[in-house]
Amino acid sequence: MATSPNIGFTYAEEGVVTSEVAVNEALNIMDMLLQCAVIDRNLATPPGSPADGDVYLVATSGTGAWSGKDGQIAGYYSGWIFYTPSEGFTMRVLDENLWLGWNGSTWNTFTVT
Repeated sequence: MATSPNIGFTYAEEGVVTSEVAVNEALNIMDMLLQCAVIDRNLATPPGSPADGDVYLVATSGTGAWSGKDGQIAGYYSGWIFYTPSEGFTMRVLDENLWLGWNGSTWNTFTVT
């Protein structure tokens, strides 16, 4: 399946009646990433009772549903979806009130004035 070059949305195929799956997935990814603010960046285990729309940055050594997702953005939408950031991606970490930027290999803290 073809995907968009920057965010990686799956394009709906022409003539496919069930394209709502691809559209709904794209809407959830947009909801998760636009004005991205994660609740926490220090959790390696998914929270027990996430609410729809909760977003986290998966810490090192992710376990359970987050296994193998270290450094990815995890959003809960009736199940976990994950996004691998591209260089230049920024987000706010709510519980620490700070900003992070992805340089292509690590998350770095930066100051916004």
